[in-house]
Amino acid sequence: MQAFAPSSARPMLMNLRSVCGCATRHLRSPLHSLGRAKARPLTKRRHSMTRSPIQKRSLAKWIMAAVVALFVSRYAVYSAPLPFVASWWNANNSEWDDPLHKRARIADRLISRQVLIGKTKLEITQMLGDPPLTGYFRDWDMVYNLGAERGFFSIDSEWLVVRLGSSGSATEAAIVRD
Repeated sequence: MQAFAPSSARPMLMNLRSVCGCATRHLRSPLHSLGRAKARPLTKRRHSMTRSPIQKRSLAKWIMAAVVALFVSRYAVYSAPLPFVASWWNANNSEWDDPLHKRARIADRLISRQVLIGKTKLEITQMLGDPPLTGYFRDWDMVYNLGAERGFFSIDSEWLVVRLGSSGSATEAAIVRD
C-alpha cells in the first residue's frame, strides 16, 4: 500500500538564485526544509565569476562610454574655444597664467569664427581694449598677449595679432608664439 503524498510534498524545481546566486535549477524537496525527510542537505556552490558574452559586451560598452565621457569632459573644460566674456578677456596679467587658458581660448573662437575680420581698429579696441605696447611682432598692427603657451612645456607666450588693411579694417588675425 502506498502512502498518500500531497502535491506539496513532491520534489520541485526551485531557482537557486536566492540560495547560491547561480542561475542553475536544483532539485529540492519541501519536506527537506521542514525536517521530515532525511535528505542530503544542500550545499552552497561556489561558481566561478564567468560572465556570458552578452554581459561582457554590455560591460565593455559601459567602460567605453565612460572613457569617451572622460575625454569629452576634458575637452570641454580645458580645450574648447570660449565665447567672448569681457571680464575674462580684461583680466590682469597674473590671471593670464590660469590653467584653463581662458584668454587664449577666447582668441581661438575669435579666430575660428573670423569675428575680427572686417572690423575697424576702433571696433576692435572697444571689444578687446587698447593693445599693450610691445616690441614683438612689429609687422602686425595690433598685438595682444594671451599668456603662457598651452601645452606640456610652456616656454613661450601666445599672442593674438591683427593686421589692418588699407581701408582701416582687419584683414587678417592669427595666434602666434614668440
